[in-house]
Amino acid sequence: GIRDIGVTGVQTCALPIFPVVLADLDTPTPDAGIDLIKFVRERSPLTAVVVMSRRIGFDAIAPVFRAGATDVIPKAREYVRDLRDRVVKAASDVKAAMAREQLLVDLVELNEELLRKLMALSRQATDAEDKLIEREGGLSSSASGLGALNLLLVDDDRSEERRVGKECRSRW
Repeated sequence: GIRDIGVTGVQTCALPIFPVVLADLDTPTPDAGIDLIKFVRERSPLTAVVVMSRRIGFDAIAPVFRAGATDVIPKAREYVRDLRDRVVKAASDVKAAMAREQLLVDLVELNEELLRKLMALSRQATDAEDKLIEREGGLSSSASGLGALNLLLVDDDRSEERRVGKECRSRW
């Protein structure tokens, strides 16, 4: 569980969203990095997790990728330069993904605003058409498409029935 990761790693990851987390697979205990990867992926799905490991065999690395790691780098001196390049690339990829996510959010907001405006314009056009038809003495465009209207009113108060009946007859 999370207790195996080490308090400082969890506390740090719980603060802001980082584009890249660089973790050691076996710190503080063997395979503790897997729990950290899962924790980071749950909290920040866009964050890239690059894992360093002294073990590079399939059995050691496969669970790391299954947990959601972006990359695994052998923990050896000759890979230091490669480590830097991979972390920079992972950060660049996350930045691009975040920009895409923001673009999608912006597009959804624009689409919703466009729909609201189109609906308002449609209501205004219908109202204007109804006023024009009313001036000419015809039925409103919204009422003309209804055809016959049958109304069943069930109420103990007969006065309400008479009022609704008068109102309907006067309009149509």
